[in-house]
Amino acid sequence: MDAAPDDGTTRQTLITPRAASAWRRISWLDPALIGVLWFLMSALVNPIGDFPVNDDFTYKLAVERVLQDGTFALPSGSTSNVVIQAYWGALFCLPFGLSYTALRISTLTLALIGLWATYGTAREMGARRSLALATAGTFAVAPLFLPLAATFMTDIPFTSLGAIAFFLFARGMKRQQPRLVFAGIAAALAMIMLRQIGLLFLVAFGVALVAQSRGSWRSILVLFGTSAFGLALHLGFQRWMMATHRMQEIVIGSTSDFGPGLDPKMIGIAIAKLMVLMPYLGLMMLPLYCATGFSTPRTFIRANPRTGWVLAILVIVAQLLSAWNRQMHFPDYGNVLSSRGIGPMLVYDRWLLGINQPAAPFPDWVWRAFFLIGTVAVAAITIDLTAALFRLAIGLWRKKMEALAWVDGAVLTNVILYGVLVCMISVRPAAYDRYMLPFMPALALLILAYVPPQSGWSVLRATSFGLLVAGFGLFSVAATRDGLAWHRARLQATDRLELRHIPPEKIDGGYEYNGSHFYMHNNDDDWSKPFTRSWWWLHDDEYIVGTGPVPHYRVTDTFPFYRILTRSWDRVVILRRLPGSRGEIDNYKPREAP
Repeated sequence: MDAAPDDGTTRQTLITPRAASAWRRISWLDPALIGVLWFLMSALVNPIGDFPVNDDFTYKLAVERVLQDGTFALPSGSTSNVVIQAYWGALFCLPFGLSYTALRISTLTLALIGLWATYGTAREMGARRSLALATAGTFAVAPLFLPLAATFMTDIPFTSLGAIAFFLFARGMKRQQPRLVFAGIAAALAMIMLRQIGLLFLVAFGVALVAQSRGSWRSILVLFGTSAFGLALHLGFQRWMMATHRMQEIVIGSTSDFGPGLDPKMIGIAIAKLMVLMPYLGLMMLPLYCATGFSTPRTFIRANPRTGWVLAILVIVAQLLSAWNRQMHFPDYGNVLSSRGIGPMLVYDRWLLGINQPAAPFPDWVWRAFFLIGTVAVAAITIDLTAALFRLAIGLWRKKMEALAWVDGAVLTNVILYGVLVCMISVRPAAYDRYMLPFMPALALLILAYVPPQSGWSVLRATSFGLLVAGFGLFSVAATRDGLAWHRARLQATDRLELRHIPPEKIDGGYEYNGSHFYMHNNDDDWSKPFTRSWWWLHDDEYIVGTGPVPHYRVTDTFPFYRILTRSWDRVVILRRLPGSRGEIDNYKPREAP
């Protein structure tokens, strides 16, 4: 059985120099193992190819400006700061020039650093090596982690920076080293320069210090001082960016632009959408719960059986009723995870018309089973958060906080504030599954902080964890590889058209292709107009890059590729509009998009 880690002073006094040297070799072995496995997963998905995925073409513009003259500008309409990501991506483009391949490798590398930070946090909280490796494995095989790591989106960089911030903060709090605590706070400030919602992590760390010190004036000063500094940093930076014309003006007319306000109906919609997203988070955290044997929620239920069981049943029933209202559709939001694999496939026929869909890798009952086990994990998460709230409330009542009160304060603040934020932005059509990723570092910290140190691996724990990690890992690798293969085939199609001297203005190449060419010229993506034509900055659709036949078009070229997940061939095709049919396709009524 592995021994739980002690602080450096204890190790030096209790073990010989030879044993200490052996311990150091072991401590490097685990991160090396994580690195090797992550490298193999990254190589298997084949991230090579100069094509954009999802929204990452908007962030490439910032990297391009950095490489041109070393200055930062955000010419796209993004409201995120993305300074950290732009310079990080530029660093990887220095050897061979700007390309999406280099940018994807930069994200995969930052994802690995996040996995190392997750492992380090587990060790700092007293987890044995095997459980710390299981924690890193839970993140690596999460169905949203690898697909987003193979892009230049901000989700993985932000989540990895969050994991780094929690590692530094937890290490400082456990070892009572203020320098490390403020290093964690500095990492949270760096998160603000990627996404402004990094401010929530800053507030969470401040609340943790207040909880641990039972409200000392110094901790309160740190809470308000760092929060005010973080807010001023963000507002001042964006004001300077707009004043120097490095980014577009941001105009917010009312609270309805970014949240539900106080309208009860809109608040209900926001909460309902958050409930739709929660099973994704449950699925991603499930392997870690299996590795720990659900010990933290079971401990709470043993101490508070009536409260624990009622809470679990209420959460599960609420999720089932919500799913029943949606006719048990899961996955619901196909921005990353969809019933067809990894998406989105943003081309005219598949996304807007809902036709020419690829084969589904699993029957519907398998996805419903995933939903149910994800819902069980959501109940466990809810119980853990309730237990943290109880511990803080009892500590305040008795005026005596527990040793790990800082964990409860940091996690509760982080989860509540970020949950409210997700509710606010979910009233728009954009309630995406990838919004669940930033919850993971905080929840992992909460689970690991209260796992009994003597807890071992039973046959049931090892089997369930192994099956989940193997299954999730195989799915993530296969689905991500298939998704990139589809993008690679579409690149071949658009390259073929450009070799024939067809200008991009005459091509509907899908969201990423048209966005990378025309986003800066016309960023009016109006979701309210009828989808009889593509909404993604379309000039003319004489040529369409799709995946199969479309009414009033003929197929001119085919580019096949193999899908590992479904063990079947798929294709990308070039379609050319039939003569005299322009008016007819305007009157073609599209089917409901998936």
